[in-house]
Amino acid sequence: KNYKSERHGHLGLDTKQYLIPYPESDDNTFLGFVVHNVRHNPDKENRVLIHGNTPTILKGRKDLLMNLLKINDLGFSIESTISVKDIDVKLSFPTFIKNHGQLHSIEDFDKILNSTKVLIGFGSPTEDYLPLEALSHGIVYIQPSFETEGNETMTQLTVGNRPNLIQLKSQFPYLTERVGPPYVYTLDYRDKIKFQKVIESIIEHPQNEPFIPIEYQVAEYLNRLDKLLSTRNFCNMDSFSNNNKLLEMEMHISYFNNGTGKSCSDTCKFHKLDCDVDFFSKINEDL
Repeated sequence: KNYKSERHGHLGLDTKQYLIPYPESDDNTFLGFVVHNVRHNPDKENRVLIHGNTPTILKGRKDLLMNLLKINDLGFSIESTISVKDIDVKLSFPTFIKNHGQLHSIEDFDKILNSTKVLIGFGSPTEDYLPLEALSHGIVYIQPSFETEGNETMTQLTVGNRPNLIQLKSQFPYLTERVGPPYVYTLDYRDKIKFQKVIESIIEHPQNEPFIPIEYQVAEYLNRLDKLLSTRNFCNMDSFSNNNKLLEMEMHISYFNNGTGKSCSDTCKFHKLDCDVDFFSKINEDL
């Protein structure tokens, strides 16, 4: 059977058997990865790097491009590593953006990151590795809030990327919820005044030291990996469910109607409770 063409939900796995890179869903098991330390450069250039590698991220973003033009007037160079092959796209590419094109070596990209002050997201790609890499270089990451971008349903990750559909409230929700300022700013890009104030605060304050969230540090990753390998049988889905806990806590299950467009996790957080996938089978039986 060609599993490459199958959607995740047709593989017959328990949701906890899917190991995911970010602690974004209570349904799955967070494994993550390691972000390595880099040598700190205290003398960064006034450079803003656009997060993205295809010209489509600039399409229809006139307001954001105007914001970048204002940043350019404040003394920042606006740069990108976008692959532009089509001659018409090249001719229409904003002249105030210095585009390095697609870089073919890690060394070249690290050189740019090491002298950059700000990485700015255009909404895509979502939950990419680069913002975490940027934080490790002491770069400030600015990203759009999908809740205030006029998108009522926010953005859904396709099942081709993740084992379940997840509504994102920003380009990288983990960084919004677990990191925040002064390392990460999540903004409504339509608010030009707030956008400019954030840039001015970055200019006025000393640049950030390199920062790696604890979940992506070596020791924490190895602890998670050791726990998985020592307590889970990857061929037996029962080992991914905590049946003892289910029996002990069955009397304490609470039911809530989360309404349209709200996730189980958000509803449980609102009621100051945990959303535990181990209870889902029991709840489905009761319903």
